[in-house]
Amino acid sequence: MSPATVRIVLTDHDGRVLMLQRAADDDVLPGAWELPGGGIDPGETAREAAARELHEEAGVAVGADALAEWGVFERAGRRTAFFAAGCAAGDCRPALSHEHDDWRWARGPAEVQPLTPSAQWAVARHRWPGADGR
Repeated sequence: MSPATVRIVLTDHDGRVLMLQRAADDDVLPGAWELPGGGIDPGETAREAAARELHEEAGVAVGADALAEWGVFERAGRRTAFFAAGCAAGDCRPALSHEHDDWRWARGPAEVQPLTPSAQWAVARHRWPGADGR
């Protein structure tokens, strides 16, 4: 089964993860924190959709070829393909779309609560800076 949606785990030079807060007036999970992402348009690969969504939602341009496969989240018969990328300091200045009210470079999941289900899955498997005691 092909994925229906995509998400991006974008890390900065310090290993923090870009998290977006859903708009307070959203019909689905208003105010919850999530990773950038969205639907796959007809004729688009999952990787292309991830690059497009990252640019549309956060204003961060990362080429599709720079996105690495990161995992697949499955819930209620829907699959979300996750991709990962890093960005240089100069490229990591998010500019939000109307879909989100806030953004944060998170050092851990405690900084961004509540989380959407796919974000819960992703932050549980992400290697956070300092999580191994270093």
